[in-house]
Amino acid sequence: MNIESNKNENNVRGRSYYVKFILAPTVLCFLILQAVLHFLPAAVPGVLQTEFTFNLASLTVCSCLLALFCYYGTKFYLPWWRRSMIFFAAVIFPPVSLIYVKRLQLLQIFPNYMCWEALIFLGCLLGIFLLTVLSRELTLYLFFGALTTVVSVGSFSLFAHIFSLFATEEWLIPQILSFVISVIFAFWVNRKYVFSGKGIWWQELQRFVFSRLFSGFVIEFALMAFLVEICRINQDWAKIATAFLVVVCNYILSKFFVFMKK
Repeated sequence: MNIESNKNENNVRGRSYYVKFILAPTVLCFLILQAVLHFLPAAVPGVLQTEFTFNLASLTVCSCLLALFCYYGTKFYLPWWRRSMIFFAAVIFPPVSLIYVKRLQLLQIFPNYMCWEALIFLGCLLGIFLLTVLSRELTLYLFFGALTTVVSVGSFSLFAHIFSLFATEEWLIPQILSFVISVIFAFWVNRKYVFSGKGIWWQELQRFVFSRLFSGFVIEFALMAFLVEICRINQDWAKIATAFLVVVCNYILSKFFVFMKK
């Protein structure tokens, strides 16, 4: 009876902390963002050089404010590593999302920044909630998996942009370069933080590279080729879709093949 009572009390306490220190700051930061976007251009002439740049800068500041609220507000409720994951997710996710709203030309479909920012904060809120309730291993894997996706997509976009400067719409070489960079980054964070690999590092690296080559060639390269060359889908859309699918496949391979417990 006492165990059940304590469990219910902890659930209520958990919900209370979530509302006070995560949900409320998210709503507050969104309202601050909208107030800044509405009043600052009128109060300070010339501050709005481009609408997107101003929205991005304001969103980044509010994201940092949200991250600080969540980190220190949950100090007595969540362990430091969860709070650290929430902090970095709150800082990185909103501005990167807005950048890709513009890059994927979603503003041409629906040119209202406020609605996109509301969706971004809603997605951030959902992500923070998941980071508070999932197991340690899965939480760390999803966080670093998302970070690896950012590294992969970001490096791909960077190299694709560089190639576009030379008037060539090449996707294969940017894909190879982003693949190499993301594999190196993913091995380091998975071995050190997620699965705590205790084996011989170069053997684990061999298995890791093999698993990434398998998921990369079977899933990522094949699906990228299908979506870009056959379906004629935007390169960035195709990259995002394949990157998230690869995260799921790589978790299974990493847990049961690369960093398997003896």
